[in-house]
Amino acid sequence: MDKTSQCSKTCEVLLHKFGFREWFLVFGLILSKLITMLKYLFVIGLMLCCRNAFAQSDTQVFLFDMMQNQDSIAVKNGRNISQNPGYNNQPSFFDDNQVLYSKNKNGQTDIALYDIKSASTTIISEISGSEFSPMRIPETDQIAAVRLDTNGLQRLYRYSTADSALPHTDESTRALSTLKIGYFDFYDKDEILASVLTPTSLDLYLIDLKAEKDSLIIKDIGCSIHKVPGMNAMSYTLINEEQDLDLYLLDMESLESYFVCVLPIGIQYYTWLDKNRILLGSRNKLFVYDTLMSNEWREVADLKGFGIKTITRLAVSPSGDKIALVAEKSK
Repeated sequence: MDKTSQCSKTCEVLLHKFGFREWFLVFGLILSKLITMLKYLFVIGLMLCCRNAFAQSDTQVFLFDMMQNQDSIAVKNGRNISQNPGYNNQPSFFDDNQVLYSKNKNGQTDIALYDIKSASTTIISEISGSEFSPMRIPETDQIAAVRLDTNGLQRLYRYSTADSALPHTDESTRALSTLKIGYFDFYDKDEILASVLTPTSLDLYLIDLKAEKDSLIIKDIGCSIHKVPGMNAMSYTLINEEQDLDLYLLDMESLESYFVCVLPIGIQYYTWLDKNRILLGSRNKLFVYDTLMSNEWREVADLKGFGIKTITRLAVSPSGDKIALVAEKSK
Protein backbone atom coordinates (compact mmCIF):
# COMPACT_ATOMS: atom_id res chain seq x y z
CA MET A 1 0.00 0.00 0.00
CA ASP A 2 1.46 3.42 -0.97
CA LYS A 3 1.61 6.43 1.38
CA THR A 4 -1.46 8.10 -0.18
CA SER A 5 -3.57 4.98 0.34
CA GLN A 6 -2.27 4.65 3.92
CA CYS A 7 -3.25 8.26 4.67
CA SER A 8 -6.75 7.75 3.19
CA LYS A 9 -7.22 4.57 5.22
CA THR A 10 -6.13 6.35 8.41
CA CYS A 11 -8.63 9.15 7.77
CA GLU A 12 -11.43 6.61 7.23
CA VAL A 13 -10.59 4.87 10.52
CA LEU A 14 -10.52 8.15 12.43
CA LEU A 15 -13.78 9.31 10.84
CA HIS A 16 -15.47 6.00 11.69
CA LYS A 17 -14.13 5.97 15.23
CA PHE A 18 -14.74 9.59 16.22
CA GLY A 19 -17.49 10.78 13.89
CA PHE A 20 -17.61 13.72 11.47
CA ARG A 21 -17.74 16.55 14.06
CA GLU A 22 -14.99 15.10 16.24
CA TRP A 23 -12.81 14.52 13.21
CA PHE A 24 -12.95 18.19 12.27
CA LEU A 25 -12.19 19.16 15.86
CA VAL A 26 -9.07 16.97 15.72
CA PHE A 27 -8.15 18.40 12.33
CA GLY A 28 -8.58 21.95 13.65
CA LEU A 29 -6.38 21.19 16.64
CA ILE A 30 -3.66 19.78 14.39
CA LEU A 31 -3.85 22.82 12.08
CA SER A 32 -3.64 25.18 15.08
CA LYS A 33 -0.56 23.35 16.34
CA LEU A 34 1.06 23.62 12.90
CA ILE A 35 0.42 27.38 12.75
CA THR A 36 1.86 27.81 16.24
CA MET A 37 4.92 25.79 15.24
CA LEU A 38 5.47 27.89 12.11
CA LYS A 39 5.26 31.08 14.16
CA TYR A 40 7.66 29.60 16.71
CA LEU A 41 10.14 28.73 13.95
CA PHE A 42 9.91 32.27 12.56
CA VAL A 43 10.57 33.78 15.99
CA ILE A 44 13.54 31.48 16.50
CA GLY A 45 14.81 32.48 13.05
CA LEU A 46 14.51 36.15 13.94
CA MET A 47 16.32 35.60 17.24
CA LEU A 48 19.11 33.73 15.49
CA CYS A 49 19.32 36.51 12.92
CA CYS A 50 19.66 39.10 15.69
CA ARG A 51 22.21 36.99 17.54
CA ASN A 52 24.15 35.99 14.45
CA ALA A 53 24.42 39.65 13.48
CA PHE A 54 27.21 39.67 16.09
CA ALA A 55 29.08 37.18 13.91
CA GLN A 56 28.45 38.98 10.61
CA SER A 57 31.65 39.32 8.61
CA ASP A 58 33.27 42.37 7.10
CA THR A 59 30.79 45.13 7.89
CA GLN A 60 32.02 48.70 8.07
CA VAL A 61 30.76 51.90 9.68
CA PHE A 62 30.36 54.79 7.24
CA LEU A 63 29.77 58.45 8.08
CA PHE A 64 28.05 60.98 5.79
CA ASP A 65 27.20 64.65 5.95
CA MET A 66 23.47 65.02 5.50
CA MET A 67 21.30 67.89 4.31
CA GLN A 68 17.59 67.47 4.79
CA ASN A 69 14.24 69.17 4.76
CA GLN A 70 10.68 67.83 4.77
CA ASP A 71 10.81 67.02 1.05
CA SER A 72 14.31 65.71 0.39
CA ILE A 73 17.56 64.30 1.79
CA ALA A 74 21.02 64.65 0.31
CA VAL A 75 24.21 62.99 1.56
CA LYS A 76 27.84 63.75 0.74
CA ASN A 77 31.42 63.29 2.00
CA GLY A 78 30.97 59.59 2.70
CA ARG A 79 33.89 57.97 4.52
CA ASN A 80 34.65 54.67 6.17
CA ILE A 81 35.39 55.52 9.82
CA SER A 82 36.04 51.95 10.98
CA GLN A 83 38.62 50.98 8.31
CA ASN A 84 38.90 47.59 9.92
CA PRO A 85 38.32 44.05 8.60
CA GLY A 86 35.63 41.93 10.22
CA TYR A 87 32.56 42.91 12.22
CA ASN A 88 32.30 46.68 12.82
CA ASN A 89 28.74 47.67 13.65
CA GLN A 90 26.03 49.29 15.79
CA PRO A 91 26.89 53.01 15.56
CA SER A 92 25.32 55.69 17.75
CA PHE A 93 26.18 59.35 18.25
CA PHE A 94 27.73 60.28 21.59
CA ASP A 95 27.26 63.90 20.48
CA ASP A 96 27.48 65.86 17.22
CA ASN A 97 31.26 65.30 17.03
CA GLN A 98 31.69 61.72 18.27
CA VAL A 99 30.40 58.33 17.08
CA LEU A 100 30.33 55.17 19.18
CA TYR A 101 30.45 51.74 17.55
CA SER A 102 31.52 48.12 18.10
CA LYS A 103 34.96 47.57 16.56
CA ASN A 104 36.37 44.18 15.62
CA LYS A 105 39.58 43.01 17.28
CA ASN A 106 40.72 39.45 16.57
CA GLY A 107 37.17 38.12 16.41
CA GLN A 108 35.98 39.99 19.52
CA THR A 109 34.51 43.50 19.60
CA ASP A 110 35.57 46.51 21.67
CA ILE A 111 33.80 49.83 22.18
CA ALA A 112 35.30 52.47 19.89
CA LEU A 113 34.74 56.25 20.02
CA TYR A 114 35.43 58.09 16.77
CA ASP A 115 36.16 61.84 16.89
CA ILE A 116 34.89 63.46 13.70
CA LYS A 117 37.00 66.65 13.82
CA SER A 118 40.31 64.88 14.42
CA ALA A 119 39.39 61.67 12.54
CA SER A 120 40.85 59.70 15.46
CA THR A 121 39.56 56.67 17.36
CA THR A 122 39.73 55.94 21.10
CA ILE A 123 39.21 52.41 22.42
CA ILE A 124 36.93 52.55 25.47
CA SER A 125 37.21 48.90 26.49
CA GLU A 126 39.52 45.92 26.15
CA ILE A 127 37.81 43.03 27.91
CA SER A 128 38.23 39.31 27.36
CA GLY A 129 34.73 39.03 25.81
CA SER A 130 32.87 41.36 23.45
CA GLU A 131 30.71 44.45 23.69
CA PHE A 132 27.85 45.50 21.43
CA SER A 133 25.42 48.40 20.91
CA PRO A 134 27.37 51.11 22.77
CA MET A 135 25.24 54.14 23.59
CA ARG A 136 25.58 57.29 25.66
CA ILE A 137 23.61 57.35 28.90
CA PRO A 138 21.51 60.56 28.72
CA GLU A 139 22.61 63.53 30.82
CA THR A 140 25.94 61.86 31.62
CA ASP A 141 29.35 61.27 30.04
CA GLN A 142 29.00 57.54 30.53
CA ILE A 143 28.29 54.74 28.08
CA ALA A 144 26.07 51.67 28.26
CA ALA A 145 26.77 48.57 26.17
CA VAL A 146 25.79 44.92 25.98
CA ARG A 147 28.70 42.79 27.19
CA LEU A 148 29.02 39.14 26.18
CA ASP A 149 31.55 37.31 28.34
CA THR A 150 33.52 34.27 27.19
CA ASN A 151 31.43 32.08 29.53
CA GLY A 152 28.22 33.10 27.72
CA LEU A 153 26.97 35.59 30.33
CA GLN A 154 25.26 38.52 28.58
CA ARG A 155 24.37 41.69 30.48
CA LEU A 156 24.09 45.47 30.04
CA TYR A 157 27.07 47.34 31.55
CA ARG A 158 28.03 50.92 32.37
CA TYR A 159 31.36 52.43 31.23
CA SER A 160 33.07 55.69 32.16
CA THR A 161 34.66 57.85 29.46
CA ALA A 162 37.14 59.50 31.84
CA ASP A 163 40.68 59.22 30.47
CA SER A 164 41.91 57.74 33.74
CA ALA A 165 39.49 54.82 33.37
CA LEU A 166 40.45 53.89 29.80
CA PRO A 167 40.61 51.33 28.46
CA HIS A 168 38.20 49.39 30.65
CA THR A 169 38.98 45.81 31.69
CA ASP A 170 36.72 42.99 32.91
CA GLU A 171 36.75 44.27 36.48
CA SER A 172 36.23 47.99 35.80
CA THR A 173 32.63 47.92 34.58
CA ARG A 174 29.31 47.58 36.41
CA ALA A 175 26.16 45.75 35.31
CA LEU A 176 23.05 47.90 34.90
CA SER A 177 20.61 44.97 34.74
CA THR A 178 20.58 41.22 35.37
CA LEU A 179 18.38 40.57 32.31
CA LYS A 180 19.87 39.05 29.17
CA ILE A 181 19.48 42.15 27.03
CA GLY A 182 19.95 41.97 23.28
CA TYR A 183 19.13 45.51 22.10
CA PHE A 184 18.02 48.66 23.90
CA ASP A 185 17.61 52.41 23.91
CA PHE A 186 17.24 54.98 26.66
CA TYR A 187 14.03 56.90 27.28
CA ASP A 188 15.92 58.95 29.86
CA LYS A 189 18.89 58.31 32.15
CA ASP A 190 16.78 56.10 34.43
CA GLU A 191 14.56 54.17 32.01
CA ILE A 192 15.45 51.72 29.24
CA LEU A 193 13.30 49.95 26.69
CA ALA A 194 15.03 46.68 25.82
CA SER A 195 14.67 43.41 23.96
CA VAL A 196 15.37 40.52 26.32
CA LEU A 197 16.42 37.10 25.07
CA THR A 198 14.51 34.11 26.43
CA PRO A 199 14.82 30.46 25.34
CA THR A 200 11.89 30.81 22.90
CA SER A 201 11.38 34.49 22.12
CA LEU A 202 12.69 38.03 22.07
CA ASP A 203 10.57 40.08 24.48
CA LEU A 204 10.14 43.81 25.14
CA TYR A 205 10.85 45.02 28.68
CA LEU A 206 10.71 48.44 30.34
CA ILE A 207 13.58 48.66 32.81
CA ASP A 208 13.66 51.22 35.63
CA LEU A 209 17.34 51.50 36.58
CA LYS A 210 16.74 53.73 39.59
CA ALA A 211 14.04 51.55 41.13
CA GLU A 212 15.73 48.35 39.91
CA LYS A 213 12.46 47.06 38.46
CA ASP A 214 11.55 45.63 35.07
CA SER A 215 8.18 45.04 33.38
CA LEU A 216 7.27 42.85 30.42
CA ILE A 217 5.50 44.92 27.75
CA ILE A 218 4.98 42.42 24.92
CA LYS A 219 6.50 39.24 23.48
CA ASP A 220 7.93 38.31 20.07
CA ILE A 221 9.43 41.63 19.04
CA GLY A 222 12.09 42.60 16.52
CA CYS A 223 15.64 43.85 17.06
CA SER A 224 15.29 47.61 16.57
CA ILE A 225 14.24 49.90 19.45
CA HIS A 226 14.45 53.71 19.44
CA LYS A 227 13.58 56.85 21.35
CA VAL A 228 11.33 59.03 19.16
CA PRO A 229 12.73 62.59 18.96
CA GLY A 230 10.52 65.28 20.46
CA MET A 231 7.93 62.86 21.84
CA ASN A 232 7.22 61.04 25.09
CA ALA A 233 7.37 57.81 23.12
CA MET A 234 9.62 55.01 22.00
CA SER A 235 9.29 52.64 19.05
CA TYR A 236 9.71 48.92 18.49
CA THR A 237 8.82 46.29 15.93
CA LEU A 238 6.46 43.36 16.33
CA ILE A 239 6.02 40.23 14.23
CA ASN A 240 2.64 40.31 12.47
CA GLU A 241 0.45 37.48 11.12
CA GLU A 242 2.22 37.61 7.74
CA GLN A 243 5.55 37.23 9.57
CA ASP A 244 6.63 40.75 8.60
CA LEU A 245 7.59 43.44 11.09
CA ASP A 246 5.10 46.13 12.15
CA LEU A 247 6.45 49.31 13.69
CA TYR A 248 4.71 50.58 16.84
CA LEU A 249 4.92 53.63 19.09
CA LEU A 250 4.88 53.04 22.83
CA ASP A 251 3.44 55.94 24.83
CA MET A 252 5.78 56.11 27.82
CA GLU A 253 3.15 57.61 30.11
CA SER A 254 0.22 55.27 29.44
CA LEU A 255 2.35 52.35 28.10
CA GLU A 256 -0.19 51.93 25.30
CA SER A 257 1.06 50.96 21.83
CA TYR A 258 -0.02 52.47 18.50
CA PHE A 259 0.57 51.02 15.04
CA VAL A 260 2.63 53.19 12.68
CA CYS A 261 3.54 51.18 9.55
CA VAL A 262 4.93 47.93 8.18
CA LEU A 263 8.65 47.70 7.45
CA PRO A 264 9.59 46.56 3.93
CA ILE A 265 10.02 42.81 3.56
CA GLY A 266 13.38 41.65 4.88
CA ILE A 267 14.19 44.91 6.71
CA GLN A 268 14.77 44.92 10.48
CA TYR A 269 16.56 48.20 11.18
CA TYR A 270 15.41 51.81 11.02
CA THR A 271 15.93 55.13 12.79
CA TRP A 272 14.02 58.39 13.23
CA LEU A 273 14.92 61.62 11.43
CA ASP A 274 12.43 63.55 13.57
CA LYS A 275 9.15 62.83 15.31
CA ASN A 276 7.36 62.28 12.00
CA ARG A 277 9.86 60.68 9.62
CA ILE A 278 11.46 57.23 9.69
CA LEU A 279 14.65 56.37 7.80
CA LEU A 280 15.94 52.95 6.72
CA GLY A 281 18.34 51.39 4.25
CA SER A 282 17.77 48.65 1.68
CA ARG A 283 20.69 47.40 -0.42
CA ASN A 284 22.52 50.67 -1.21
CA LYS A 285 19.56 53.04 -1.01
CA LEU A 286 17.90 55.10 1.72
CA PHE A 287 14.13 55.29 2.13
CA VAL A 288 11.89 57.57 4.22
CA TYR A 289 8.39 57.05 5.60
CA ASP A 290 6.56 60.24 6.57
CA THR A 291 3.83 59.45 9.09
CA LEU A 292 1.98 62.67 8.24
CA MET A 293 2.34 62.88 4.47
CA SER A 294 2.37 59.38 3.00
CA ASN A 295 1.59 55.73 3.54
CA GLU A 296 4.52 54.39 1.54
CA TRP A 297 8.32 54.22 1.69
CA ARG A 298 9.96 56.77 -0.61
CA GLU A 299 13.51 56.50 -1.98
CA VAL A 300 15.56 59.57 -1.00
CA ALA A 301 19.19 58.66 -1.71
CA ASP A 302 21.27 56.17 -3.72
CA LEU A 303 24.66 55.43 -2.15
CA LYS A 304 25.95 53.10 -4.86
CA GLY A 305 28.50 55.71 -5.91
CA PHE A 306 30.13 55.50 -2.48
CA GLY A 307 31.03 51.84 -3.01
CA ILE A 308 28.72 50.33 -0.40
CA LYS A 309 25.98 47.70 -0.35
CA THR A 310 23.65 45.93 2.09
CA ILE A 311 22.87 48.82 4.45
CA THR A 312 21.60 47.67 7.84
CA ARG A 313 21.81 49.81 10.98
CA LEU A 314 21.62 53.61 10.91
CA ALA A 315 22.01 56.50 13.36
CA VAL A 316 21.37 60.23 12.95
CA SER A 317 23.33 62.90 14.82
CA PRO A 318 21.52 65.03 17.44
CA SER A 319 21.54 68.09 15.15
CA GLY A 320 20.44 66.00 12.15
CA ASP A 321 23.34 66.96 9.89
CA LYS A 322 25.20 63.63 9.88
CA ILE A 323 24.29 60.00 9.45
CA ALA A 324 26.28 56.90 10.45
CA LEU A 325 25.36 53.62 8.85
CA VAL A 326 26.56 50.03 8.64
CA ALA A 327 27.13 48.45 5.25
CA GLU A 328 29.37 46.13 3.31
CA LYS A 329 31.88 47.45 0.82
CA SER A 330 31.18 46.74 -2.83
CA LYS A 331 33.71 44.43 -4.46
